[in-house]
Amino acid sequence: MRAKTEGSDATLAIPRAVVTLLRQHKAQHAAEQLAATMRADPGLVFTTSVGTSIEPNRA
Repeated sequence: MRAKTEGSDATLAIPRAVVTLLRQHKAQHAAEQLAATMRADPGLVFTTSVGTSIEPNRA
């Protein structure tokens, strides 16, 4: 995704532990995608059990 303006583009450092957890989540998510017979794939990081977006009023 591109920044709204060129001046607002920034690199943010995140802890190594967060990177590790996100990579683990990505691998688990991919495995769930492969195992599912019917699952939406909107390209989101965090989804419901059927792959759709998480609605704020259901969190």
